[in-house]
Order: sequence, then C-alpha cells, then structure tokens
Amino acid sequence: RLNFSCVVTIKNLPEGKTIALGGITGLYFRKGKHQGFFFFRYSDLTGRHDLSIGNYPEMSLAETRDAAEQRR
Repeated sequence: RLNFSCVVTIKNLPEGKTIALGGITGLYFRKGKHQGFFFFRYSDLTGRHDLSIGNYPEMSLAETRDAAEQRR
C-alpha cells in the first residue's frame, strides 16, 4: 500500500541516491540526473542482478509493485 511519505521521499531524493521501497523485497528506486527509475534486485547462482521495471514518473509506485510481484 502506498503512503504519502513514500511519494515525498522519492520526489525529494538527491540525484544518484538509491533507496529500498517497502512492501516487496528487492524493490528499489534510483534517482538519476533527469529522471528516476525502479528496479528489482535479485540473486541466483550466477550472482546479483538488477532488473529495470520502469521510469518515474511515467510508472506509478502501485504499477511498480505489481510488476515486481509478478517477477518474484
């Protein structure tokens, strides 16, 4: 479930910073110079991998969590 504080955190995140988003293990957000993006981090026998899910604000947090849940 989304809350106002999560949205405010993403909007105010400094450039280059990565944060874990609650609710889904392995779901992260990274803010770049011009836009932010969501990614799913997972590990398998070959190591750790980051799977891009979508860009912010084109993709909402709710859509991102649904996409991450499908990839789990």
